[in-house]
Amino acid sequence: MGQRGVARGEIAEKERAAAQEEARLAAEKEAERKASPKYRDELKAKIRANKAEIEELKEVAKDKSLDKDVIKEAKTRLRELDSETRTLVAELKEYSGGRVKRSRP
Repeated sequence: MGQRGVARGEIAEKERAAAQEEARLAAEKEAERKASPKYRDELKAKIRANKAEIEELKEVAKDKSLDKDVIKEAKTRLRELDSETRTLVAELKEYSGGRVKRSRP
């Protein structure tokens, strides 16, 4: 291998190392952000908003006077919100050390 090949290999290795360091720093910064009380408050707000929307959509899904497509869309959105809410609750538990108070509507 010539000098150019060696130099390209060294440059590529430096670029990989720099990218890895950048990714590590970004992951640390994200972990710090998620560990903050502000982030937990954001998660709680999203969960409350989802639960409120779920309650509204449940009423729409029960209303037999509405078009079947509207009811179908409401049920689909309900499933999406339920899944998202479960994910948010799990994440909240993870970053709260497993201590999550259950809110009652």
